[in-house]
Amino acid sequence: MLGISGCAGPCVRAELLRASNGISNDGIEWRGTFFGLHPVPVGRVEGDLQNVIPLLDEFLFQNLDDPKKWIAAHVLLSSLHPDCRMPPGPVDAQWNGLTVEIIAGSPPRIDERQRRDIREFWRSKFGARNNCPE
Repeated sequence: MLGISGCAGPCVRAELLRASNGISNDGIEWRGTFFGLHPVPVGRVEGDLQNVIPLLDEFLFQNLDDPKKWIAAHVLLSSLHPDCRMPPGPVDAQWNGLTVEIIAGSPPRIDERQRRDIREFWRSKFGARNNCPE
Protein backbone atom coordinates (compact mmCIF):
# COMPACT_ATOMS: atom_id res chain seq x y z
CA MET A 1 0.00 0.00 0.00
CA LEU A 2 1.23 3.48 -0.75
CA GLY A 3 2.42 5.28 2.36
CA ILE A 4 1.27 8.83 1.63
CA SER A 5 -1.04 9.56 4.57
CA GLY A 6 0.15 12.63 6.45
CA CYS A 7 2.61 13.42 3.69
CA ALA A 8 2.27 16.68 1.73
CA GLY A 9 3.85 18.53 -1.18
CA PRO A 10 7.25 17.22 -2.29
CA CYS A 11 6.86 14.22 -0.01
CA VAL A 12 3.73 13.09 -1.90
CA ARG A 13 5.46 13.61 -5.23
CA ALA A 14 8.49 11.60 -4.09
CA GLU A 15 6.30 8.75 -2.84
CA LEU A 16 4.29 8.66 -6.07
CA LEU A 17 7.46 8.76 -8.14
CA ARG A 18 8.85 5.85 -6.13
CA ALA A 19 5.61 3.90 -6.56
CA SER A 20 5.23 4.71 -10.26
CA ASN A 21 8.76 3.42 -10.84
CA GLY A 22 7.40 0.06 -9.70
CA ILE A 23 4.74 -0.27 -12.41
CA SER A 24 5.26 -2.83 -15.12
CA ASN A 25 3.45 -3.97 -18.25
CA ASP A 26 3.41 -7.40 -16.58
CA GLY A 27 1.17 -5.90 -13.87
CA ILE A 28 -1.72 -5.74 -16.36
CA GLU A 29 -3.64 -8.90 -17.22
CA TRP A 30 -5.77 -8.94 -20.38
CA ARG A 31 -9.07 -10.81 -20.46
CA GLY A 32 -11.14 -11.33 -23.57
CA THR A 33 -14.83 -11.14 -22.69
CA PHE A 34 -18.08 -11.20 -24.61
CA PHE A 35 -18.00 -7.41 -24.46
CA GLY A 36 -14.39 -7.09 -25.69
CA LEU A 37 -11.00 -6.68 -24.08
CA HIS A 38 -10.81 -5.97 -20.38
CA PRO A 39 -7.48 -4.96 -18.76
CA VAL A 40 -7.12 -5.87 -15.09
CA PRO A 41 -4.37 -4.37 -12.90
CA VAL A 42 -3.02 -7.46 -11.11
CA GLY A 43 0.23 -6.11 -9.74
CA ARG A 44 0.33 -4.70 -6.22
CA VAL A 45 1.71 -1.34 -7.32
CA GLU A 46 -0.70 -1.00 -10.26
CA GLY A 47 -3.66 -1.65 -7.93
CA ASP A 48 -2.39 0.82 -5.32
CA LEU A 49 -1.79 3.54 -7.89
CA GLN A 50 -5.37 3.34 -9.17
CA ASN A 51 -6.53 4.66 -5.78
CA VAL A 52 -4.55 7.93 -5.89
CA ILE A 53 -6.25 9.46 -8.93
CA PRO A 54 -5.55 13.20 -8.62
CA LEU A 55 -1.81 12.84 -8.13
CA LEU A 56 -0.98 10.34 -10.85
CA ASP A 57 -1.42 11.94 -14.25
CA GLU A 58 2.01 13.53 -14.50
CA PHE A 59 3.83 10.40 -13.38
CA LEU A 60 1.85 8.06 -15.61
CA PHE A 61 2.24 10.40 -18.57
CA GLN A 62 6.03 10.32 -18.10
CA ASN A 63 5.91 6.51 -18.09
CA LEU A 64 4.36 6.48 -21.58
CA ASP A 65 7.92 7.00 -22.87
CA ASP A 66 9.24 3.84 -21.17
CA PRO A 67 9.03 0.64 -23.28
CA LYS A 68 8.57 -1.43 -20.12
CA LYS A 69 5.84 0.78 -18.61
CA TRP A 70 3.82 2.42 -21.39
CA ILE A 71 1.03 -0.19 -21.54
CA ALA A 72 0.46 -0.10 -17.78
CA ALA A 73 0.53 3.73 -17.87
CA HIS A 74 -2.05 3.82 -20.71
CA VAL A 75 -4.37 1.37 -18.91
CA LEU A 76 -4.14 3.31 -15.65
CA LEU A 77 -4.64 6.70 -17.35
CA SER A 78 -7.67 5.25 -19.18
CA SER A 79 -9.05 3.97 -15.88
CA LEU A 80 -8.52 7.35 -14.23
CA HIS A 81 -10.15 9.20 -17.14
CA PRO A 82 -12.93 6.95 -18.49
CA ASP A 83 -14.33 9.76 -20.67
CA CYS A 84 -11.04 9.97 -22.58
CA ARG A 85 -11.34 7.36 -25.29
CA MET A 86 -9.59 6.93 -28.58
CA PRO A 87 -11.78 6.36 -31.65
CA PRO A 88 -12.59 2.67 -32.22
CA GLY A 89 -10.15 0.89 -34.48
CA PRO A 90 -10.64 -1.58 -37.30
CA VAL A 91 -10.08 -4.69 -35.16
CA ASP A 92 -12.14 -6.31 -32.40
CA ALA A 93 -9.16 -6.99 -30.12
CA GLN A 94 -8.67 -3.34 -29.30
CA TRP A 95 -8.99 -1.48 -26.02
CA ASN A 96 -8.91 2.32 -26.02
CA GLY A 97 -6.71 2.46 -29.09
CA LEU A 98 -4.43 -0.41 -28.07
CA THR A 99 -4.51 -3.52 -30.29
CA VAL A 100 -3.85 -6.64 -28.23
CA GLU A 101 -3.26 -10.06 -29.79
CA ILE A 102 -4.34 -12.81 -27.41
CA ILE A 103 -3.40 -16.40 -28.24
CA ALA A 104 -4.30 -19.21 -25.85
CA GLY A 105 -1.29 -20.39 -23.87
CA SER A 106 0.86 -17.41 -24.80
CA PRO A 107 1.37 -13.99 -23.27
CA PRO A 108 -0.56 -11.22 -25.05
CA ARG A 109 1.29 -9.50 -27.86
CA ILE A 110 1.18 -5.73 -28.18
CA ASP A 111 3.16 -4.08 -30.95
CA GLU A 112 5.59 -1.49 -29.56
CA ARG A 113 4.93 0.72 -32.61
CA GLN A 114 1.56 1.66 -31.07
CA ARG A 115 3.30 3.53 -28.25
CA ARG A 116 3.77 6.74 -30.25
CA ASP A 117 0.05 7.05 -31.09
CA ILE A 118 -0.93 6.26 -27.49
CA ARG A 119 1.50 8.88 -26.16
CA GLU A 120 0.26 11.49 -28.66
CA PHE A 121 -3.36 10.77 -27.70
CA TRP A 122 -2.61 11.47 -24.02
CA ARG A 123 -0.47 14.48 -24.90
CA SER A 124 -3.45 15.96 -26.76
CA LYS A 125 -5.74 15.30 -23.78
CA PHE A 126 -3.37 16.79 -21.22
CA GLY A 127 -2.86 19.79 -23.50
CA ALA A 128 -6.65 20.28 -23.58
CA ARG A 129 -7.26 19.48 -19.92
CA ASN A 130 -10.97 20.33 -20.07
CA ASN A 131 -11.61 17.41 -22.42
CA CYS A 132 -10.91 14.90 -19.65
CA PRO A 133 -12.87 15.36 -16.45
CA GLU A 134 -10.92 15.05 -13.23
